[in-house]
Amino acid sequence: MIAFLCSINVGGHNITKMDALKKLFSGLGLKDVSYYKQSGNVMFNGNIAAKKIEGAIKKDFGKDVKVFVLDVVRIKEISKIKHPEESPSKKLYVTFFDKTKPIAPFSTQDIDIFLFKEDFAFSFALLRNGKFGNPNLAIEKAIKAPATTRNWNTINTVAAFSKD
Repeated sequence: MIAFLCSINVGGHNITKMDALKKLFSGLGLKDVSYYKQSGNVMFNGNIAAKKIEGAIKKDFGKDVKVFVLDVVRIKEISKIKHPEESPSKKLYVTFFDKTKPIAPFSTQDIDIFLFKEDFAFSFALLRNGKFGNPNLAIEKAIKAPATTRNWNTINTVAAFSKD
């Protein structure tokens, strides 16, 4: 399983030590807890509701953090979906959210959301004025709900942890 924690250690904000999060997850009875990078990607064996993790983070760290818990097998399935390739002017992202009615793909000046499913979306962040766009904010606005976004390298690295 993997927990994607929203807005942890992003851009110098909401700093939380990953070793402290690892200890918190272990304290919740989860096994083989590890993390990928310092940005809120916690892998573990066991079953737990996202709300329980959110409550523990609030209690231990005083932070309101939205958590998405997914099976690593699901991430592996998503990693196999055919998609256009990245280029120097566009970076590939996958955004996760609670199940919602899929909406039509859409684009703005700095993002292109080209595949929208009931609980995830594929998008390109486009290079504009030396910066890449942020698909997470646009998707949250479109679905009127929290979401969390991971780059394609993170998706593939997490998928590699799948034992199937």
